[in-house]
Amino acid sequence: MLRVGATAGIALRLDGGERAELAPGPVVIAGPRLQADDPNAPGVEALVRALDPLARGADPWPPVGWDVVEESLLFVGDVVRVRGALEPALIGGAPASYRDAPATVLRGRGVIELERA
Repeated sequence: MLRVGATAGIALRLDGGERAELAPGPVVIAGPRLQADDPNAPGVEALVRALDPLARGADPWPPVGWDVVEESLLFVGDVVRVRGALEPALIGGAPASYRDAPATVLRGRGVIELERA
């Protein structure tokens, strides 16, 4: 089984009102997956070839085989549980007086898991 998950970047509003941002890169989306009707065979084949450049096209037992493609998608407005390390980071250029705490956002560190609530 080959699992690949990535995001182009996600902005989240947490229950307490804080903002969180996940940078583009790997992400785990936990929960049920649906089988893709059009798995984009050339795209999947290119990904498998990038992971295993020595793969032979006619190999009856490829090390990274695939015959079913499932997907799990998140949409704007979905409520998700966030699992992983979030660290505060300063927002550059945010106006503030010397008495105010600097504006911050929580940023994901490492691979974050998201699960639809």
